[in-house]
Amino acid sequence: LPISISTTRGACDTYNFPVEIVNGNVSFPGLVRAHGKVAKGGAVRVSVAVPGKSAAGSGRLTAMNGSGRWTGKSGEDRCSGTWTAQKS
Repeated sequence: LPISISTTRGACDTYNFPVEIVNGNVSFPGLVRAHGKVAKGGAVRVSVAVPGKSAAGSGRLTAMNGSGRWTGKSGEDRCSGTWTAQKS
């Protein structure tokens, strides 16, 4: 499931990368620390971290797509934005 993360406030970068969901557990291949859960109704919460950067997000996923909001920091800069996912 490809995910696109956009910044709407602050100085964080925009990212596009794959996400894996297996039995309701969300993982991000290649990231240092990442975890998340998808509830039975599709509500999702995730957090990710790499050296010097971290973010947490929430939203809703269906079998085909999803969207939500996130907040994070890059160094000392705080930022926030939206995320979208679309099954290819």
